[in-house]
Amino acid sequence: MQAFRQSHPVVRIELKQVNDLLASLREGVVDIAIIGEASSDRLIHYTPLVEDEMCAVLSESAELNATDYLWLDDLQGADLIYFFDLESSYLYQRYLKPNHIRLGSFQHIQDFPTLLAQVASGNGVSILPRRLLASLPEAASCKMLPIGREGYFFNWYAASRLHQFTPVTRAFLSLLQEMLV
Repeated sequence: MQAFRQSHPVVRIELKQVNDLLASLREGVVDIAIIGEASSDRLIHYTPLVEDEMCAVLSESAELNATDYLWLDDLQGADLIYFFDLESSYLYQRYLKPNHIRLGSFQHIQDFPTLLAQVASGNGVSILPRRLLASLPEAASCKMLPIGREGYFFNWYAASRLHQFTPVTRAFLSLLQEMLV
């Protein structure tokens, strides 16, 4: 942010947390949304940023630690602690709901240190991106397992409205890509 502000001092940058990223983008609430999945919306431009891996995050003593990886079926009856609203999340829409996976309980915690403290205390399991976990000191007290034998890899994208893809937007995204390499 600081590097971009130096090269574009008149551009205002504001970080926001919104419930529905693409709806907020379409409605003009945000100009750029960082998302983990590109949709087929013709009005949205997607700039690939970096590859990442979703990981199961568990306490060191969790029973699910018996294997080297976690299948999503292993979440059947598990207590999930999750950053996002469950029913609107990709995890729920794409995996849990279609596979009829019923959780034991669900806690919605939007503060990563608190979420990881709950996981470390044995109060549940979470699913989070490995790159995010690497940046959080609290993650050191938890165990991370790949999802599935091969892992669950995905790409982060910067989404912007196609008609708002301006030179300033391009400059910001170019700088963001450089910094994530």
